[in-house]
Amino acid sequence: MSLLNTSRLRPLYRAEQVRELDRRTIAGGIDGFALMQRAASSAWHGFRARWPQVRSISVVCGRGNNGGDGHVLAALAAQSGLKVQRITTAPLEELGGDAAKAAELATAAGVGCENWHRDTAFHGEVIVDALLGTGLRGSVEGVFRQVIKAINLARKPVLAIDIPSGVEADTGAVLGCAIQSDCTVTFIGDKIGLHTGDAPAYTGDVDFRPLGVKSQAFFDIPPSAWLLDECLLEEAFSPRQRIAHKGDMGHLLVLGGAPGFGGAALIASQAAARLGAGKVSLATAPEHITVSLVRCPEVMAHSVRGVADLGELTTQSDVLVVGPGLGQGAWGQAMLQSALETHRPLVIDADGLNLLARYWPEMQRDDWVLTPHPGKPPGC
Repeated sequence: MSLLNTSRLRPLYRAEQVRELDRRTIAGGIDGFALMQRAASSAWHGFRARWPQVRSISVVCGRGNNGGDGHVLAALAAQSGLKVQRITTAPLEELGGDAAKAAELATAAGVGCENWHRDTAFHGEVIVDALLGTGLRGSVEGVFRQVIKAINLARKPVLAIDIPSGVEADTGAVLGCAIQSDCTVTFIGDKIGLHTGDAPAYTGDVDFRPLGVKSQAFFDIPPSAWLLDECLLEEAFSPRQRIAHKGDMGHLLVLGGAPGFGGAALIASQAAARLGAGKVSLATAPEHITVSLVRCPEVMAHSVRGVADLGELTTQSDVLVVGPGLGQGAWGQAMLQSALETHRPLVIDADGLNLLARYWPEMQRDDWVLTPHPGKPPGC
């Protein structure tokens, strides 16, 4: 993280960390129900900003605090003149704690309530998902699975409170099924699981509301990750001087394309040239050289049968990309080992990840970028 200016990034937290931030905020003097009201108010403002013309709303509430947020939002919507349909997956008399207070608040505001059943129809123009929150463990089953599928089949805009129900807050994995929302309003600390895994296909726009909690003031709760900001691209691709030449723009070496797997390495080399690398070299199996020269003659393609053929290529380069079409045989292993020994910044991809997990599982560096994907091995 020392390579990044974290003042320009958004911290991301695991669910347990956010719960601890929540607990400390309450311990610091803010009543838990007051914090729930603050969250619901923020969600309501997010709703109004996105759908200012909507006149009716369906709020679907679970039995926990996420459901409590939904009850309070339902009350706020009714007080603003909207027609509110409030649906709950548990009878109101079974609720406890702050969720029960929230349900009572909505009832006092004149909001009716109906228990969910298979024939329930959503009458609102927009549906609010206040079902499960970040505490979900295990696959979604039973009534929650029914409700989630019904909401998705309704094909209406959806606002998710804190996290789309069914999405795991730490990984972004979908636990069986999940709400497909158009917007997610999340609170206190932004969750890493809203930006990873399958989550981006379910969250819609993520609207982060800190609720006055300064998460980074708690130095013993370090962020689990940082969310990159688009503004960083301006620094990475700043205008070049008119007198600049290719030697000023760095030398990138792609190591890849084992016999029979040349395509990925050729594409990676061409992409590097298009993105602005001053010089691009490709170390690949001999049979791919002709194709490389035809496809992208500006890439300096080198025939490499083994490590001895690399010569000074790795030490002459500023950055190395290793992995595309690398294969997991002796050729690929030798290429990766050579790259690791050069102590140059690295991008490791594809079979480079498989080999790294197999032969160097404990290695850690601050000057590499790993590009995991569905084909990577567990734990890599």
